[in-house]
Amino acid sequence: MRFLIMLTALLITFALIFETAYLFSVRNLKKECKGEREKIAKSIKLTLFEDEKLEWKFYGKVMDLSNPKKITIEDFKAEKIGTFLKISAKKAVFYTNEKKIYLYGDVNLNSFRKGKNFFVKVSKAVVDLNTKVVKGYGLFEGREGNKLLKGNGFVYTLDGKTFKIEKNVQTSIDSN
Repeated sequence: MRFLIMLTALLITFALIFETAYLFSVRNLKKECKGEREKIAKSIKLTLFEDEKLEWKFYGKVMDLSNPKKITIEDFKAEKIGTFLKISAKKAVFYTNEKKIYLYGDVNLNSFRKGKNFFVKVSKAVVDLNTKVVKGYGLFEGREGNKLLKGNGFVYTLDGKTFKIEKNVQTSIDSN
């Protein structure tokens, strides 16, 4: 008889434990369903504007896709398909309606211009996909072939035909 009472008590205890765990899981599931879904992608590759002959590939460690008009990308890398043009930055904010990409932190632009390798590093830049122009803000350093470039602000066309230093132009030749 004691054995039967202990077995019944044990079964009731297990039933209460399982029911408590079940109710806790249901409550958490309801909370998650009520909250807005987090739209964060990790290690993603995105191809844009294929149909407009502006094809770009974006890469990033983390992309916040919660607002389709404003995509934030950490550890941003991009390349324009069909040309040798690569851009990277610590952070990018892409406004899809304006087709503008705001770049922040260690912005690097690599290209091939006038038959030479071209490289520029700046702290902040804006890529305008409508006008096909990159504007760099603040002090920058760069290189075109063996020519070293320094200045404050620049304008670069994505076709590589124009590179204009805004202020404090400094150029020198690297003899190495």
